[in-house]
Amino acid sequence: MKKALLLILFFGIFTFAAQAQLGDCGSCGDQNGEYSNDKPPATYIASTPKQKITVYPNPATNFIGLSDTENVQEIRIYNIIGRQVATFKVEKDGKYNVADLVKGMYLVRIVDNKNKIVTTQRLNKR
Repeated sequence: MKKALLLILFFGIFTFAAQAQLGDCGSCGDQNGEYSNDKPPATYIASTPKQKITVYPNPATNFIGLSDTENVQEIRIYNIIGRQVATFKVEKDGKYNVADLVKGMYLVRIVDNKNKIVTTQRLNKR
């Protein structure tokens, strides 16, 4: 049963990713998939420069910090299987205690004031 659910989930994600990669040209192009100058492709997204934030030190032992905390609201740490193991509200001192985390790899997700993900980075805890 678990294998069947994982298989369905895998193919669902694969299908979604393939559609996102190819785009939907039904409303923006002709039958050959070519775009006219007046309509952008469906996969067009207006992008703005992203904030470059790094987590340091990496590898970490007791504490981590952020290179920039402007507009950052929260730090969420996930283990490698995706379970959230720690959450920190961003403070002025900028030191976050990770000493109680088990040694291993983690994903650190930085969330801004609008509850949007700014970046996700790997963290090696020693």
